[in-house]
Amino acid sequence: MPTIYSYTICHSPNAYLGSVLLRRALADLPGVNLVRKPFLIPRSRGVLVAELIGSKEPAVKGSYNREDCARWSQRHDIPLVYPPPEAFHERRLRWSQSKWEREELPSRAYYAALGSGHEDALDQTLFEAAWVAGLDVNELETIQWAATKAGLNWIKLSAKLESD
Repeated sequence: MPTIYSYTICHSPNAYLGSVLLRRALADLPGVNLVRKPFLIPRSRGVLVAELIGSKEPAVKGSYNREDCARWSQRHDIPLVYPPPEAFHERRLRWSQSKWEREELPSRAYYAALGSGHEDALDQTLFEAAWVAGLDVNELETIQWAATKAGLNWIKLSAKLESD
């Protein structure tokens, strides 16, 4: 059985679109195992790296990326709702004060769910939270929302989040 490893981050609309397209492409291939490997961006890289808003990327490049992702979502019928730009600036303040590194919380949740049989559903709902529902995946309430929607036991998952 071939295994495909996918390394992505929840805060990237490119990663979200790519994960949907990858799942669609693999859906009809028997015996292919998709393994997600979410990772985090260290705080030293800045809190807005993936969004290309207010980061080290030129504004034109960030704007083009957002427009291009919107075109891809339309072309492939993938729901995509960008949070308003001010949402990222509000989140940046919370992220800089959080005990978690950026991307650490959704990554920890995914790895805590491994073996549950619900990890793929959690992965999908984390992307949905970020890019359809407009929620902040660096907030425990969002992780709880995604975990519950994915069929996970939140009490067990939250205990693993804090212990690992």
